[in-house]
Amino acid sequence: VGFELVGAASPQADAEIILVAVEALSELGVQNLTVDLNAPTLVTAIIDQLRLDVENHTALRAALDLKDSSGVTALGGAAAAQLNYLLGATGAAGPALEALAKLDFPKEAQAAASSLCDVARLVLAASPGLAMTIDPVERRGFEYQTGVSFTFFASGVRGELGRGGRYPLVAEGTQIEEAAGCTLY
Repeated sequence: VGFELVGAASPQADAEIILVAVEALSELGVQNLTVDLNAPTLVTAIIDQLRLDVENHTALRAALDLKDSSGVTALGGAAAAQLNYLLGATGAAGPALEALAKLDFPKEAQAAASSLCDVARLVLAASPGLAMTIDPVERRGFEYQTGVSFTFFASGVRGELGRGGRYPLVAEGTQIEEAAGCTLY
C-alpha cells in the first residue's frame, strides 16, 4: 500500500505522512512500532563541500554507511570530526536531537538537520508514545530522496514494515514538484 502528499514540501507534510502510516499500522494491529528518521541530504551536503575525487567520495560514503569511524577519520578531511560526531548522534530521538542541536553545519546541511529535527518534534508531539530513533548518516535506499526519510520497524517482526520520505516528482525528465510518500509492506 502506498500513499503520498504532492506539492507540500514542509516538515508538517513529512510528519503528516509518518503519522498517517503510524495510524494505519496501528489499525492493522502492529504493536511496538518504531520509526527511524534519516536525513539523506545532510551528509551529502557536508561531503560535497570537501570536493573529493570520485574514488575518495565513494570510499567515504561507504565508511559512513558501515558506521566506520576510523574510515571516516582517514577520508573525511576537514569534515571528519563533524561526520564522526554525526555517527555518534545515532539512536533514541531525545539524545540524538540534543546532539544535532549542538553542531554548526554548513548552510545546506543546516537546512537538512533543521528539517529532520522539526519532523521528529512534530511526530513526537502528535504521537508521544511512538518509539523513534534517528540516524542522521543513513541514506542507503534513500539516495534519490530530497528531505527527511523514514523506515518503520516493529519488535518481533523481521525486516522493515514500510518506508518513505520526501522525493522529487519528475515528468518527462523534469522535476515538477516535491512529494512526501510512504509504502507499507
